[in-house]
Amino acid sequence: MRRNISRLAGVAVLATLAAATAHGEETLTVVGWGGKSQQAMSETWMQPWAQKAGVKLVEDSWNGELGKIRSMVDTGDVTWDVINGDIEHAIAGCDEGFLEFIDVEKLGGEDHFLPGTVYECGIPTHIFAVIFGYDADSIPASWGSNRPSVVADLFDLAKFPGRRAIRKNPKWVLEPAMVADGVPVDKVYEALGSPGGIDRALAKLDTIKDEVVWWTSGAQPPQLLADGEVAIAQMYSTRLYLARQTEGKNFIPVWDGQTYAANSWVIPKGANKALAMQFLEYIVQPEIVWKITTRNNLGLPIKGTDQYVPEAVKPYLPTSPANLTNAVVSGEAWWADHFEDANERFQKWLAQ
Repeated sequence: MRRNISRLAGVAVLATLAAATAHGEETLTVVGWGGKSQQAMSETWMQPWAQKAGVKLVEDSWNGELGKIRSMVDTGDVTWDVINGDIEHAIAGCDEGFLEFIDVEKLGGEDHFLPGTVYECGIPTHIFAVIFGYDADSIPASWGSNRPSVVADLFDLAKFPGRRAIRKNPKWVLEPAMVADGVPVDKVYEALGSPGGIDRALAKLDTIKDEVVWWTSGAQPPQLLADGEVAIAQMYSTRLYLARQTEGKNFIPVWDGQTYAANSWVIPKGANKALAMQFLEYIVQPEIVWKITTRNNLGLPIKGTDQYVPEAVKPYLPTSPANLTNAVVSGEAWWADHFEDANERFQKWLAQ
């Protein structure tokens, strides 16, 4: 039944595209993060859609500055139609009223997407993850035949001696600490929010604090690992994959306890919402969205895509079923409410 619904949805999208073409060329401005990520989206999603729809596509990029969208809406001069942001943008824009509500039922319904990725003003099309990895070509002799396989190994200096590269930010650092301390992945934020929860995570981090090299830029951990400065590195899964693909590094991902989050497409109020929704209807189809995986290893929050993804890519994809068995869905709403307090405590802990 689900396959039939998906097939009918695809027919409906093509009919909508044909109707748009019949009414003459329109213009849609799509905004992304720039760089290789946007180039991949443009070549696999944006340009193919524009050609099918007979639409003039204009691309722009941004750095996540919500004030720019807010100003456009306030002045009535909205030049962006659909924007690739993150869940925090979707939440803030909805709360403040300058983003459009998105009818998820027109995009296959909430069950069409991975849990925790759909918001009232945000629709996901790709996932990024924070994981751990090591260099199989530079295994410390002290490890013997042991290899890290679970997140608890990151905190086991006896079994896996060596320095660790860790993100200098409480977000996505407290989560693996809690999982390594025995908290189930679906209870992480409940535990962090309970009395003593953050202290518990920091106590777990205390066990490796003296061996940590803190990083602030996504380019740092793979370089630290490649240079032999650390034995295990926390990093974005895309960075690990690119190091393997473009630099020939034999970095091995450890998916256990990964924290994943969705990037969200949002529509400013006053934008061409109808045309923006046609674009979203197109790129949430499993047979379309998967194509970006041939360019990078961004995860796919849309169910039914796994059948299309090349087998060689699946081990490095955050949303491959095998990699989701013990994953934390980033609690964006929790962080929106608690980041300031958690960060203050984290910074004090760092200074101790």
